[in-house]
Amino acid sequence: MTMEEMFQSFAEKYGDEFHWHLLPSPDTGFVSQLRRELGGAHPLSGRNIQAVAKCDARDDVLFFVDGGGAEGGYYIFHLTYAPYSGDRFPRHIHFPELRAAAEFIEQDFIQEYL
Repeated sequence: MTMEEMFQSFAEKYGDEFHWHLLPSPDTGFVSQLRRELGGAHPLSGRNIQAVAKCDARDDVLFFVDGGGAEGGYYIFHLTYAPYSGDRFPRHIHFPELRAAAEFIEQDFIQEYL
């Protein structure tokens, strides 16, 4: 499943109620904000990061981190729009593959909004 297919499927199932949308590629604004919030010592600092989707209901952004290993894959970060504030922020969830991220996004939407 591609990112476009995933969001098309959600749009068909949930219509305008669905709060996530794909971002234009490349979207550097959210990546810049994430880098400010992560600080220089975070394991994702210096990695190739792409912002791919945004939740309009809250400040959650789905990012793709290029490369293998434990840090590669998809992340949902809850952006705080504040500079680096410690190791606990910004909160995030890591998914090694797109399917796991899609399942989480859909289940979270169902629990919170349906």
